[in-house]
Amino acid sequence: MLEEEEEEETEEEEVGEETEKEEEEEMEEKEEKSLEQREKEQEKSSWRKKALTPSPLRRLCEVERTVATFKADLPPVVDELRRAVDNFRMKLQTTEHLSWLGFYKEGIPEPRGSQINSHPYWKHVQYRRKVEDELTTVFTKFREICDAVIEEDTKEVLRLPSFNNWAWEDWEILLLLQHMYNDLGLTTHFGIEKEVLRNFLCRVYYCYNEVPFHNFQHAFCVTQMMYGMVWKCDLIKRIGLLDVLILLTSCICHDLDHPGFNNIYQINAKTELALRYNDISPLENHHCSIAFTVLEREDCNIFR
Repeated sequence: MLEEEEEEETEEEEVGEETEKEEEEEMEEKEEKSLEQREKEQEKSSWRKKALTPSPLRRLCEVERTVATFKADLPPVVDELRRAVDNFRMKLQTTEHLSWLGFYKEGIPEPRGSQINSHPYWKHVQYRRKVEDELTTVFTKFREICDAVIEEDTKEVLRLPSFNNWAWEDWEILLLLQHMYNDLGLTTHFGIEKEVLRNFLCRVYYCYNEVPFHNFQHAFCVTQMMYGMVWKCDLIKRIGLLDVLILLTSCICHDLDHPGFNNIYQINAKTELALRYNDISPLENHHCSIAFTVLEREDCNIFR
């Protein structure tokens, strides 16, 4: 009997412990739920505060509306400040701000072939031309050496992709370009006169601007690489002399009169080139137009 009573007592104790654990677990769950609810409520209240608190942009808009409402009562200094801000915005949208960095000077002309216009943006698009004294020096020195014979070592190296394009002066580059036409047999096959070819090369040099990258040296780099590919790939046999003539001339002219700013800038700044070509590749169209303008000259037309 005693043993049975002890067993019943132990069972009751175990049942009591289990119920206590269950109650504790229920209490913990309730506490967790209440904490979650509190956190959610706090988040909601914080979001309400954020929504009710005006952002800097909203405050600025409110200030602008207030200023617009009381515009008649504002002092003249506010209008002066507004005009100063508009002028500053205009400078940032055009090339004029580059003068602060010394990238160009006042008085540089507009794109070659452009007409005088009254568009407010066009007067800000200024090109960095070569100095007349520099042009005279280059043309004079080229004329002095234009009949010179290039050494065989230079001829061989000129056909290689590893040719050092930066070791040559501008008048020497003109001589190397002349040699390319002669070396490929283009002058003989198409009857290109020496003087016409030289005038063409000088005019091309004249039409390249003093910009950091898309300048005359860059045009020579591209042309020299194409010249090397013609020999390396034996393109004369594969595509013929006419296509080789077109390739070489296209390389020389491919960035004529480049202003130093890309198409995105031309379009965003609403420059003359962007408006002229309806935002469709304005620079490429301009390079091609200048090339045809050069070739239209009787003394420069190597295709006649």
